[in-house]
Amino acid sequence: MKKLFTLIVALCSTLCVSAAMYPSKVAVVLNNGVLPTSQSDIEVTKQADGKYSFKLQGFTLSMGAEPVLVGDILLENVDAAPSADGSGDIMLSTEQTINITGEGIGSILGSIPIKLNGTLNADDVIDITLNINMSGMDIKVAISSEQFQIPNSDFEAFHTETSGKYSAEEPNHWHSFMSCTGQFASLVSSVKHTEQVTDVLRPGTKGSKSVKLVSGKVLGFVVANGTLTTGRLQAGAMSATDPKNCAFLDLSNTDKDANGDPFYTVMRATPDSMTVWVKFRQGKGANAKYPYASVRAYITDGTYYQDPKVSDAYVACAENVQIESKDFAWQRISCPFEYKDNGMKPKAILATLGTNPEPSQASGTDEMYIDDLELVYNSGLNNIFNDEVSLPGFKSDVYEYKVDNLNESKLTFDAPAGTRVYTYNDAAVNTMYVISLAEDLESNSVYSIKYDTVTGISINEVNPAAKAVLVGTYNINGQAVPATAKGVVIEKYSDGSTVKVVR
Repeated sequence: MKKLFTLIVALCSTLCVSAAMYPSKVAVVLNNGVLPTSQSDIEVTKQADGKYSFKLQGFTLSMGAEPVLVGDILLENVDAAPSADGSGDIMLSTEQTINITGEGIGSILGSIPIKLNGTLNADDVIDITLNINMSGMDIKVAISSEQFQIPNSDFEAFHTETSGKYSAEEPNHWHSFMSCTGQFASLVSSVKHTEQVTDVLRPGTKGSKSVKLVSGKVLGFVVANGTLTTGRLQAGAMSATDPKNCAFLDLSNTDKDANGDPFYTVMRATPDSMTVWVKFRQGKGANAKYPYASVRAYITDGTYYQDPKVSDAYVACAENVQIESKDFAWQRISCPFEYKDNGMKPKAILATLGTNPEPSQASGTDEMYIDDLELVYNSGLNNIFNDEVSLPGFKSDVYEYKVDNLNESKLTFDAPAGTRVYTYNDAAVNTMYVISLAEDLESNSVYSIKYDTVTGISINEVNPAAKAVLVGTYNINGQAVPATAKGVVIEKYSDGSTVKVVR
């Protein structure tokens, strides 16, 4: 018995080396529509032979008011190859026919063809697409474990930071002077700059808190602008304009704040813009030339970077350094990211908000309320080409087009970075649908191209000789029910085909 147990353990060790769970966003494109985005834990296991296994447990189609549970999707022996660009990413791919297991309708569907393509990147993030042909439905599943937003960017969670005998509330994952570093940190932290508030909220917010940011005077006369950053503040010089006074990030920095969070935010995605709600008022005694608040974000490669910048070695920047008071009313600020063509890859984001863009030019009593900062990812395509020719009059926000002949094999797209593009040809109505998913899988655009003729397509032949008969009726959990059952049911036929019916 002991030898048998040892043999089993040895066999298991040859099947897999390491397994990891990836909390991920999951978006489903069904034919020409996009279902609501959900969350799921994806299990990816490296096998001893260098290949991988992939598991999506409890796959569900959120169609209408009643979600349809499909079941568990397990793909083993997934091919893995290093990325050709030398990034260290692993390219995953396989094409298999499997049986879906677990609870759900998958258990009655028989063999299902599934194709997987994706990436396990060097930063341990998965980005995967599944193509599933199930009961005549063309299903594409987009999966990503990427972090697309700055944590706590709705400013709902706070912790207490202490410096000597002073303390203040700072938003989790954000930092101000109470957690700053540098030779003069003890001086600037003597003034409280941040506070959580519950009675000053921007219109339409879903939250219950915002953060109040104020300026102050150090030693009674040196103005310190109210500043909030995803990095860490440094007070390294007495002169306010010295570059040693800055916000900075460095992914190699192992320091943690009082909440146990690092002084940086990882950001591998490529947002199109940044929005934030602010309410700003400048106090008396400020320099009249600088009546503004500011917001700025640098996407970087994760190496040391600071704001104010001393280098142009960054991936992208979004900023507004002329935020006016506008009678101390809430206003939504939107800043597009401008990307640099320098070959750098995004790894981190340094976002900094301040009561004034210029050092020591404000008063000591400026106020700035901040709420609901968001990174925005667009889904609209830049262009669609049919046989290398742009669709007539193409515009990103126009969704219907007409062509005489559509060459499906030469239908190409100019899409924003990170956008996923899928197609679905509905030959019954002579329409090709182009579905684009934003990088964060939250928004989508659907373009329809009406055609007279289509070329460059492959036709799946159907054998009409065998006449299929109904052999079973099941509910959405895969349980047998009477053929007359009401609601959402799955009808299974003798040729193996299935049809979803709503009665």
